[in-house]
Amino acid sequence: MTELTPIQQRVVDVYKTKKRYTDIAGIKNALASWKFPLIFLDFETINPAIPRYENTGPYQQVPFQFSAHIWESPESELVHKEYLHIDSSDPRPKLIPLLMEACKGVGNIVAYYSAFETQRIEELADYSKEHKAGLLKLLDRFVDPLPIFRDFVYDNGFEGSFSLKTVAPSILGDSHSYEGVVVADGSAAQRAFEEIINPITNSERREKLIKASLEYCKKDTQVMVDLVKWLMGSHQVEGG
Repeated sequence: MTELTPIQQRVVDVYKTKKRYTDIAGIKNALASWKFPLIFLDFETINPAIPRYENTGPYQQVPFQFSAHIWESPESELVHKEYLHIDSSDPRPKLIPLLMEACKGVGNIVAYYSAFETQRIEELADYSKEHKAGLLKLLDRFVDPLPIFRDFVYDNGFEGSFSLKTVAPSILGDSHSYEGVVVADGSAAQRAFEEIINPITNSERREKLIKASLEYCKKDTQVMVDLVKWLMGSHQVEGG
């Protein structure tokens, strides 16, 4: 009989006991190297089969939107910065300077499954000679909550998944669910973007999709903030 992996065994144990697993020491150790200010970053991207923009290839992910929540210190209020491209031109010339401004300074950049964001930044650096050096400097600042949840937290609500949209409502409650919103995931964000930039979309529909797209991306980074705050306060929850 094949032995279960540690994560699989954890899933079984939590299912049997109905008690959330929380490795407090593991969480604290993982967070120990994180440096404020923390910048919580999320991209939305388009990846057309037929390249739409100069110097892109088939299915290349091109960011058309970002949300950044900036948390200067544990005592500070959040500052939110965002960008959504709303016409058919290449989004990158406008997005890159605003992204650089949002991520300026020091401190860590937080992204859930950070490999996606770092790959996009590498591609943006390849595209922009002007901002290449600055974009590449961002890469070493990334940290990722996903491995912390995967290694040190498990709740029956995860149902075997560590995706942001599964973890958040399980840990933080239904207020952090994406159920019932106009734009609820990355695929819906892509479809909304296509409609927004389509000249035949009527103004009322376009404004509705712009609002929903901004709300969705903003929610992604707000959810990350709230999950990290929960991790930082994990000494107050029961361990497993």
